[in-house]
Amino acid sequence: MNEAKLYKNQEPEPQSANEAAMAYESSCRNVDDFIASLPKEMMRNLVDFAIEEQRAGHCIPNSQVDEMINLRMGWK
Repeated sequence: MNEAKLYKNQEPEPQSANEAAMAYESSCRNVDDFIASLPKEMMRNLVDFAIEEQRAGHCIPNSQVDEMINLRMGWK
């Protein structure tokens, strides 16, 4: 088995909603098209929920994300 390449050294790949396309036997769509197809009301509800969670103190700042992932994965 080949060694895994570091994330920073990997070539970017085009994003597409392949999993959903496979599940529903539809053609692959561009991620931007998929996002545009989401209902606006649902997106508003997600934003409202995120704001409520942040105000309640249930979120972590971006500056702590790397540290938290490293700790949970057992990385240095």
